[in-house]
Amino acid sequence: MKTKLFFLFSLMLWVGQSFAQIDPVLDRVLHFEQFVKSLQYRQPNVATIRLDSVSYKYFNDANNTYDLNSINTFIYDNNNFNIENINKTWSSNTNSLYVSGKSLHTYTSSGQIASSTFYDFDSNSNLIYPTIKNIYNYNNSGQLIEYITQTYDVNTSQFINYTKEVYTYAQSSDPKPNNIVIYQWDAVSATWIEDHRASIVYNSNFQFTNILVEVKDSSTNTWVNIRKFIRYYDSSMHLTEQIEQTWQNNTWQNDKKIAFSYLSFGNYDEVIRDSFNWDDTNNVWALVKKKKLRVDANNRILQTETFYWDTINNVLTGGRKTVYVYNTNFIELDYYDWDTQAQDWMNDFFSKEILTYNMNVTKNDLILPLSYSYNSMVNDLFNTEIRSLDIFEHQLLQVERFSRILVSDPWVPFYKETYLYTDTTAAIDNEQQIMAKVFPNPFKDYLQFELDTDDYNLNIYHLDGRLLYQKNHNVKDQINLSSLPKGVYIYKLTTAKGLSTGQIIKK
Repeated sequence: MKTKLFFLFSLMLWVGQSFAQIDPVLDRVLHFEQFVKSLQYRQPNVATIRLDSVSYKYFNDANNTYDLNSINTFIYDNNNFNIENINKTWSSNTNSLYVSGKSLHTYTSSGQIASSTFYDFDSNSNLIYPTIKNIYNYNNSGQLIEYITQTYDVNTSQFINYTKEVYTYAQSSDPKPNNIVIYQWDAVSATWIEDHRASIVYNSNFQFTNILVEVKDSSTNTWVNIRKFIRYYDSSMHLTEQIEQTWQNNTWQNDKKIAFSYLSFGNYDEVIRDSFNWDDTNNVWALVKKKKLRVDANNRILQTETFYWDTINNVLTGGRKTVYVYNTNFIELDYYDWDTQAQDWMNDFFSKEILTYNMNVTKNDLILPLSYSYNSMVNDLFNTEIRSLDIFEHQLLQVERFSRILVSDPWVPFYKETYLYTDTTAAIDNEQQIMAKVFPNPFKDYLQFELDTDDYNLNIYHLDGRLLYQKNHNVKDQINLSSLPKGVYIYKLTTAKGLSTGQIIKK
């Protein structure tokens, strides 16, 4: 068995997200590693290409064009830390973008997230308002020890406590806690009330072997067993089985089981994940789902398959198969459906997704926003629909999706994402961000910039980074861009006072 395969699965096999709906403490334990990594903002010093925005468009069959749906814009501080994300949605009523949501982020001196505040759009007042705030506290060793969630009270215009998670570690070098306690805020007494807790036992590789989850009985002020997880590993510490039990009638009862098997072939490895529910009637494990994953020697996902147990016909029936095709500058994901008559996968695929890259730029060259900073492979391939590869292994330029009804039909586009970047090495020496307004935006032929200076240099770039326009202007100038085709572009204003970047849309 190839070593790389198990490195990949050390990141992926935090199974149990489907169980996470049962209680929040279980979700935190099962996905603690991903949770903590997501709080450590990835900001390598060598990175020079900064992701500034992503636009989302849907194909308009009537006009045979892509119509803008929304844009996410990412704002950074002078150290290239992502401090704000703005979501803008296209309004067909006003033919303009409006801010439909945003998030603000602060960091510790070591680059860990200190807080995140989220905002939504209120269509009645036509205003943005805060909704949730997350606060993260760390000890001197950098371990996360407290995670507080607050909700916004519109009546008092203040954030109020909602939940708190407290983590304790056996020693300062431990990457994961051995105890987690979740509290609920009691507004009446203005105190935190214990709600759930988990005790975790690990092996020498910090893979958990046992999780005991308890709930606080407020009437007796005692902890009561509710759920237990047990994991087994082979001699190489590869996960082979996970059993979930529930506390019933003062004893542990089997509930769910996941079993893994690993196979090695000539040019790829295969991992099979079988999911079972406990059959109380027959006292046996009943298969409910099977998933397969193939990975080549280069640690690339080749294929995933999902099957479900048909209880009527007592057979496995296919749900979805995805095949990954790797080319020079793009990755194609081909989606297959199940042929119920042939009881096999369709001979050809009926939908596909194409990810286009600039292969000359690697992930280490990229400055990514918080939402993409930790995307190393997938968090949980077998329990989610998260794309099963690191989409930013290189500079991602575009994502397109296509479909067709019959194999003989032409491919019909229906969705596109476009990623816009700025090369920070091309910025002025003192990259002071300044405010600038552009109007109208979207524009037809002319636009104008409003900023606190008389003269500026304007650069306009294509989505792929090509410079399309460069000229010095006065703030009073109306800029003629009639020669540009319809589309989304990125602009950069350089002045004596600093730099401003953003997007313009030609309609």
